[in-house]
Amino acid sequence: MFDPTAPIEPATRLDRNQTAAALTARGFKMAHSTLATLASRGGGPPFTKFGPHVAYQWGDALTWAQRRTSAPVILASQLANGPKERSSDQETNKAGSGRHAHAAA
Repeated sequence: MFDPTAPIEPATRLDRNQTAAALTARGFKMAHSTLATLASRGGGPPFTKFGPHVAYQWGDALTWAQRRTSAPVILASQLANGPKERSSDQETNKAGSGRHAHAAA
């Protein structure tokens, strides 16, 4: 019987249910149906097929999940999708681009 909380060798091949359970047990909440959707749409961990059966190499699946995780932050605005502050150099370049474009017209 598969124990998703037990240590797993990186080269171990897991089916979709086992992969989802092992990721969830390590703090990456994942449903097997999400893995299936990602397999058809793209963006999920690499997998292989043997006939109708899908297999994920544990090391690849874990690396995939870790790479999708942000660095620790103390404010949501620090995340990549949050607001970005513009440096004074960027402001100068932006203003300069506008003047040059206008002067050339």
